[in-house]
Amino acid sequence: MSLNVAVLRKELPDPLFMRTSSGLAFTPGGLRLASRASEILGLQDQTVCEVRQARSRTAP
Repeated sequence: MSLNVAVLRKELPDPLFMRTSSGLAFTPGGLRLASRASEILGLQDQTVCEVRQARSRTAP
């Protein structure tokens, strides 16, 4: 996981989050990335459901 975060930080380039005394805090860019990632995962779930429904309609 940390390798993936390092790649994102380098590619974007944004630190995405910072360590604080109370834990971690997203940067504005990190918040945008988290929001978009949530949308993508929702679309993935929706697409899986739609493909299954389409298959069940056409299955013999």
